Amino acid sequence: MVTQAQLKNVMKQQLQRFNDEGVTISDATVHDEVLAEDDGPTRTLSSARLYKGVIRFVLKRNNNVDPRWPNDWLAMSVKDLASALLP
Repeated sequence: MVTQAQLKNVMKQQLQRFNDEGVTISDATVHDEVLAEDDGPTRTLSSARLYKGVIRFVLKRNNNVDPRWPNDWLAMSVKDLASALLP
């Protein structure tokens, strides 16, 4: 099982991979500072969708449930989204 602290670390690592804006990545980083829904060749291949897929994979692969994501997750910080996904 992934803990909230581990999830935050995975989120920050993945955000850093998409970070071509030079944003400092921390628990306070808001996802839409780094990710977008319209930056890929198609909406399906956007950085936001790829990131969400990786996080879902990590959770499922480590025997966590596949939680419902808040509709406004892109506007949430790493800390807030981790708390919402793993209360």
